[in-house]
Amino acid sequence: MNLKVFPILAALTSSSNAIDKNIQKISIPLNAPFFDLDAAVHTQWTDSIQRVKSLEDSCPEPAPFFDFLMNIREDIGVDLFDDILELRLIDMAFFVKVVKSVVFNEGRDEDEFIGIDDVRLDRRIKESHLHQEGFWGDVKLVGVHGVELENYDDLWRTIEIVFGLNETEAQERASQIHTLIENSSISFDHPIFSMNAVSVADFDMILLGEGLFHFFEEREIGDGGPLYAHAHEYGHTLQVQKGIPMTPFNTTAKNSRYSELMGDAIAAYYLVHTRGERLNDEDVKDMIETAFSVGDCAVNSDGHHGTPAQRACAAIWGASQSFADDSNTGTIVVGSVESSVAPVSSANDFVAGFDDALEHILSLNNETCHFPLTAGKTKSSSKGSKGSSKVSKGAAGRKGRMNKGRRLGGTLLL
Repeated sequence: MNLKVFPILAALTSSSNAIDKNIQKISIPLNAPFFDLDAAVHTQWTDSIQRVKSLEDSCPEPAPFFDFLMNIREDIGVDLFDDILELRLIDMAFFVKVVKSVVFNEGRDEDEFIGIDDVRLDRRIKESHLHQEGFWGDVKLVGVHGVELENYDDLWRTIEIVFGLNETEAQERASQIHTLIENSSISFDHPIFSMNAVSVADFDMILLGEGLFHFFEEREIGDGGPLYAHAHEYGHTLQVQKGIPMTPFNTTAKNSRYSELMGDAIAAYYLVHTRGERLNDEDVKDMIETAFSVGDCAVNSDGHHGTPAQRACAAIWGASQSFADDSNTGTIVVGSVESSVAPVSSANDFVAGFDDALEHILSLNNETCHFPLTAGKTKSSSKGSKGSSKVSKGAAGRKGRMNKGRRLGGTLLL
């Protein structure tokens, strides 16, 4: 059931009447290269799903997100899980949203809902997005939900465009998908159909899938988790917009790790910066925990994105760049007053600093991976004070919370 993904341009210039009548709605020249949706949806999240299929993780203890996916695989059954992957249904809702927005010019920004059903969090992420646009530049934010796949017409026309099938073939494939799910134990609102966050830099677009919010909810990760997922994808958009070289190494695995760790650092830099999101201590810990959660130990895999500890360290380093050292104490104060905040770095300057720090990040240097959490002038916490650190070089606690860290005088240590 493998489907080869063709460049969308090939489908747009086909003889299909269903496509021809909508060509005039496309806002880019037809002789310009479109973009590779297949590459766009291959992210840290979907690579984790693929590793679940092959049981490839190799960490002494499974990373929290990998463990969450293993539980989904067990709940829905291995056969259905594999069918969903083979039919590209972990990507399809994202394909639908991009095709509707870019090809058919459908969907209004005000109609987008981010997450599950939390109006407060939806509003906070949208406010953060607007603020981040002022910090970095304009990008469209789109919410993705598995129920997008319930619309038969949207589904088959997306399959036609993305996979280069003719109208009859696309409708048959859409019917096959609907029949599979109708005869299964789940429905299209299951998290597996929207378990991704995607940057489509060619169209300055970020898509946040509802499925990730189920992970945050299950692990009791607060606002810092989804805000990190959003800002991480913004980081990937910046990498493309600024033309940052993403292949400095001689292997795909090392280049993939480089890109993802930089995305972690860019996200944390913005989220902790006083002129950025200015996260409170609790949200900072949730941000670092989320970065840790999506790490993997498949170091030789082309989709390797950094070990859990390296992901957390990259986020810690990025966050630490948000503040100037206090001249009296030499410490970095979270939520520090305006006079001690570091200036906003240009993307190029930030990348140069990241390149200098990369060796320390990869080696988990104690100074680089050390982020002091002190009483500072912060926003109010989204979850209230819990009084203990939950990010560390370990996993498995209440609902999988990472609980092997040490809290020394408010200091968070890997």
